Amino acid sequence: MRASSLLPIAFFCVVLGGCSGLFASATRYGDHLQDKSAAKAVIKSPDTVLDELLTYSNYFNGLTATERTNECKHLLQTLEVEDNLFNRMRIVLALSVAPECGRPAEAVEFLKPILGDETGDLLSIWFADYQVALLERMQHQEELLRTLKADLKSATTRRLELERKLEALKSIEKSINERKGINEVDRK
Repeated sequence: MRASSLLPIAFFCVVLGGCSGLFASATRYGDHLQDKSAAKAVIKSPDTVLDELLTYSNYFNGLTATERTNECKHLLQTLEVEDNLFNRMRIVLALSVAPECGRPAEAVEFLKPILGDETGDLLSIWFADYQVALLERMQHQEELLRTLKADLKSATTRRLELERKLEALKSIEKSINERKGINEVDRK
């Protein structure tokens, strides 16, 4: 995860730094793992929301693809039980960085309720709006990448076709030169 993508989280959490107890009831990541002692050794007790999100980000990025898939399923179950900003941000993070969990477009769907909450605090709404803008940009970049890959494949196919034609022309030229050589010998 790029440092620039953590900037919105950092700003959000610095402003809400005094609200560290806000998400205290959120299900801790790692609680659903078989070896809870190993999970607790890796996961520190964060003091702020920023620490919580950064710690979760580090935890999530350290998982294998299979573990990420399982974590995403767990996040969705957690969100069904306890729908709050922190759980939504965890699933948005997962969807944003792990293709095995889903697409950024799905992450946008998790942010829409925050955007539509007229009674919510302005900072949360701004943060969700900012995340949506970043996710939409990510989607645009992915579309651009797909287009470039298709163009590259097309250009490679065309290059191979032109190389075959060039080889055919070289063969024809060689054949013509050989015939000229035979005709010149016959004339002498």
